[in-house]
Amino acid sequence: GAAVLAGDLTDSNGDFIYTFKWSDGINFVSKAVTITYNPAGASGFDRALFFGGTQSSGGTNTIQYMSIPTGGSTTDFGDMGTNRGGCSSFGNAGRSVVANGEIVGGANRQYASNMEYVSPSTPGNGTTFGTNDTGKAFGGAVADLTRGVMAGGAYYSGSWNFREMTHYVTIDTTSNSSYFGGLGWGWAVGGSAKSGDNTYGFFTGGVRSSDTNYIAYRERITIQTTGTASSVGSFSNGYARAYSDGFSDGTYTFVAGGINGGSPTYLNSVNRHSIATGGTGTNVATLNSAKYSLAATNNATSGVTGGGSGDYQASNIEEINMSTNAVAVNFGSLSTGSRYRLSATSGAG
Repeated sequence: GAAVLAGDLTDSNGDFIYTFKWSDGINFVSKAVTITYNPAGASGFDRALFFGGTQSSGGTNTIQYMSIPTGGSTTDFGDMGTNRGGCSSFGNAGRSVVANGEIVGGANRQYASNMEYVSPSTPGNGTTFGTNDTGKAFGGAVADLTRGVMAGGAYYSGSWNFREMTHYVTIDTTSNSSYFGGLGWGWAVGGSAKSGDNTYGFFTGGVRSSDTNYIAYRERITIQTTGTASSVGSFSNGYARAYSDGFSDGTYTFVAGGINGGSPTYLNSVNRHSIATGGTGTNVATLNSAKYSLAATNNATSGVTGGGSGDYQASNIEEINMSTNAVAVNFGSLSTGSRYRLSATSGAG
């Protein structure tokens, strides 16, 4: 019979049954075989969603979206039921989840413990998903195609309280989160690999509770295996950083921006690390300005960052080609204006 090329197979993003048939003219044999098919990278993750953020104090409830392959200004997607600044988000191709965040800032701070979800292909308002840990902000998140893991965070109640732990949910099943494992530090961690077919999740930088010093290290989890995160490397130049965000392809994770806690105060570098081996990162790209509390996500070929604060409060979206490390600094813009402490993930458009 005729051969079937791999490119002729429907993109099922999962298992399918292929039946092999053979005959010698007399005897006939038929054998059904299950073949696992997963497209490489973050196929089907071409729509970036940006959630919430802070413009002056507290959080906002906006959801914006844009096409990663084409760039441009974001379009209104809908609203969350809760204002959020310093929230975290993650998802698969069919569902995007946003968790926690600062609702009200200043002397009367209020924090969200709830999660909401949307279908990234269908603009609309957020729907209740469940609760995660406690009311807090400034955590990170990672995901594979079925599970999301949320890490760290902090809240202020007379003094700062750190949440040095991780929790997880099944993305397609609404529920409260369950305990996943421990984390070396909890406040202002950045998550890399928050969408796509990932095995590992990385939590980068942050603030240590024992002395409130900024951290120069990275921790890794296996997303499908509960347990304590393990240290796998550090940033280049010995820089510590917090309030960064990240994205990844199948080979590397990338960490963008952040606060150094020393000199320079704000960072404009994009640091790349090997997923398999960890080790010390390499600076491979430069953002158009030094900033922290930006949002980042990716598709199969490009990472995008949006917003942030530092040299100034930003509204631009930048694109980083993960193969060439080239940066397009005016790739797009947040149509609702400059903001920081927002989060981003990607899904099917």
